[in-house]
Amino acid sequence: MPVSRKFQLCASVGLIFLVSALPSACAFGSTNAPSHEFHTEHYDLNIEGANEQELQAVVESLFVELSQFFHGAPKQRLRVQVLATRENFMDAVRADMFAVVNIDRLDGIYSPISRISYVRAEPTDIDLTRMNLIHECTHQFHFLTRLNAQQSPSCYYTEGIACYFGMHRKVGNRIEFGVLSDPERFDRTNQALKSFERLHSNSFYALVTDPSQKPDFMEALALVSFLIREHRDLFDGWSSALDAGANPQEAWSKTNAPSDARLSEEFVAWVRKHQGVWARGVGSWRASGVNCFEGTAPQQSWAILLPTAPHSSLKFSAESADASTLLGVMVGYAAPEDHLIIEVTADGLVWVCHRDRWSPDKTLRRAHIANPRKFSVAANNSGDLVTVAIDGAEVIRLKVPKESRMGLAVYNGTATFRSVESK
Repeated sequence: MPVSRKFQLCASVGLIFLVSALPSACAFGSTNAPSHEFHTEHYDLNIEGANEQELQAVVESLFVELSQFFHGAPKQRLRVQVLATRENFMDAVRADMFAVVNIDRLDGIYSPISRISYVRAEPTDIDLTRMNLIHECTHQFHFLTRLNAQQSPSCYYTEGIACYFGMHRKVGNRIEFGVLSDPERFDRTNQALKSFERLHSNSFYALVTDPSQKPDFMEALALVSFLIREHRDLFDGWSSALDAGANPQEAWSKTNAPSDARLSEEFVAWVRKHQGVWARGVGSWRASGVNCFEGTAPQQSWAILLPTAPHSSLKFSAESADASTLLGVMVGYAAPEDHLIIEVTADGLVWVCHRDRWSPDKTLRRAHIANPRKFSVAANNSGDLVTVAIDGAEVIRLKVPKESRMGLAVYNGTATFRSVESK
């Protein structure tokens, strides 16, 4: 029997939320990556690559959190595989499930057949690896605790819960789950509100009763986060009914919900209130102090941090210790495949890199930066014209789309951006 007829496939698509046109940062490496087996209190893990101790601690912390959330726990040991390369990941999933659509675009999947969670490790972004691991292990725990290993009638519910716990923050050796962090991952707020309008005509009732098996992940995250934090009684009634097999309309009818107009207005206001100022476009980004960010880009690739809303000005100082790492400013951002990067090369030259569908078209600008590994940037957007100054001297003026965004950019390494101000 085809898998899709009997089972619901629970997958995470990682970077694809925002940068679907960007090639994966993880190379199709050797299939001979060493693997090690680990047996924790509740999990049997097979891990390829690094961070073994950290990933073991993550799943055990998650087990405690989910046991409290679901008021119970699976009676069996839980199996997890973390694969070092995309090739290894695809081979393992195909051997288990044999027919998974778009497997080359997935970063994780839970198999209801074998009851194993599969995750592809992201070598340049441990935060993303942790997020995808938490996402799939949440599916696994949910299915084996509340769903009796059967398909849920609402993917907006199951994916929303997995995304909710996957949004996490590491504080020392402790993991905080369900954290809507800044910088945002995947530009979640803008995507959620656009999908809410496009897919559900700004109707909360249409969203919460949607039976689609292909939910918008960020809209699902917003739905579950809003209900858990603002209407826990509604969430508990809705989720209990769904877990018992009720369809989404039946499940929602069992709650004492306010009017659709009231909840729709509340939902949009709550999502906007919890919007971060910055969103991770691609690469690994973290806040490293007040108005300070550290960005890491994979080899031969850019990492981009962009504001969640257009700004008219952006100022910062950029610094990197590695001569092979390039620093820059991103302007004219209209889409992941449509923006420009003003980059400073190792010899201090300034280039404009046109990222039109990720086919760079570099144009040299006659300027020379005295210290290409440490300089200040001031960019201003007057609507459709951007001016960029480096170390106080204007280096370029460019026509850009209206309502486009400006952001931080680093290539091939790690950089620190200090005194970041946007208006």
